[in-house]
Amino acid sequence: AAGESPRARLSSRALGIYAVEAGIVMHSVLVGASLGVSSGAAFPPLLAALSFHQFFEGFAVGSAALDAALAPRVFCALGAVFSATTPAGMLAGMALRGVYEDRPEPARIAEGVLDAAASGVLLYVVLVQLLAPMMTHSPWLHALPARQKGLCFAALYLGAGAMALLGLWA
Repeated sequence: AAGESPRARLSSRALGIYAVEAGIVMHSVLVGASLGVSSGAAFPPLLAALSFHQFFEGFAVGSAALDAALAPRVFCALGAVFSATTPAGMLAGMALRGVYEDRPEPARIAEGVLDAAASGVLLYVVLVQLLAPMMTHSPWLHALPARQKGLCFAALYLGAGAMALLGLWA
């Protein structure tokens, strides 16, 4: 809000980052589980696509955390949790795959449900928790000249397009 103190605004941004991290953690576990239940020819391209996806997702979460000016120990804790969640999800997915090895139909259904849930969580986190606050409350973005803002938005759309393109192989 306009009358909000800088300290309250910083606290609000930190709370937003915690919400983002919670959503990303849930998303990463689901993505890992989806990878864990996949097998055969689908596995290598999915692994490649998800590796790039997680790499860039880490940059997004890290830049948002930097923008929120979190304490270094909090920043490191968020990174450690983010790094552990996809492998944890993969272990869960591999356990699920073992249960469904003799029944491929339920395995495909489980994989589809996990993919859909992960996508929904990611869309919410990106649109509501990352982009909206960045566009409305980010001092560095508001201070940029119009041309640079345009370049930032062009980069955003190029990145979204690149992720969609990676999805073709997932």
